[in-house]
Amino acid sequence: MTGVRGTGLTRSYGTGATLVHALRGVDVHAEPGELVVVRGRSGSGKTSLLHVLGGLERPDSGQVEVDGVDLTALRPDQVLELRRTRIAYVFQAFGLIPVLSAAENVEVPLRVLRTDPAERDRRVADALAAVGLERHAHQRPAELSGGQQQRVAIARALVHRPTVLLADEPTGQLDSGTAAVVMDLLVELVHGHGVAAVVTTHDPLMAERADRLVELHSGELRAPRPAAGA
Repeated sequence: MTGVRGTGLTRSYGTGATLVHALRGVDVHAEPGELVVVRGRSGSGKTSLLHVLGGLERPDSGQVEVDGVDLTALRPDQVLELRRTRIAYVFQAFGLIPVLSAAENVEVPLRVLRTDPAERDRRVADALAAVGLERHAHQRPAELSGGQQQRVAIARALVHRPTVLLADEPTGQLDSGTAAVVMDLLVELVHGHGVAAVVTTHDPLMAERADRLVELHSGELRAPRPAAGA
């Protein structure tokens, strides 16, 4: 299948009295053009799930497929190559490099891939335009608002044209108005570019924008409960 799929995922940390079961047999998938939101409290396993889906960590058991490729069967160097070309990350803390401009931050994935300079410049300009920041290309992160920094992070995540987007609490550090702008942008980009997206959140407004919503409780994935009175 295209998109991303995790089947029977388990992940534990520590041993003995400190053992923590972060994931307990989780099944989750997102298809191209679909925004799947995983809602859960802090400590529910949301970040562990994204790390496993994106190949940053190997599950203790289970399988992860990205565009039909089994990540759990690949060598570390093969996983790294697949992450560079097909998977994008957006982090709650933005993850921008302070000494680089917005354009230079967006450019980083293309430099890693050794993209031709002319093509690199064109794609960086297109990515910044897509998030409405073409006029801020030469500003550094400290000169941008939190919402603008998160939009730069989204542009950086999508500049190499991935097929899978993983976002960990992308609106967690933003006020409600700015968060709504970022949410609108994510929805538009996922649907417009046909990206398979898995986004974690505890923000009810983000959950409302999902094509599909699931909940993570103590490492177990469940169908969401209906709202009171529904």
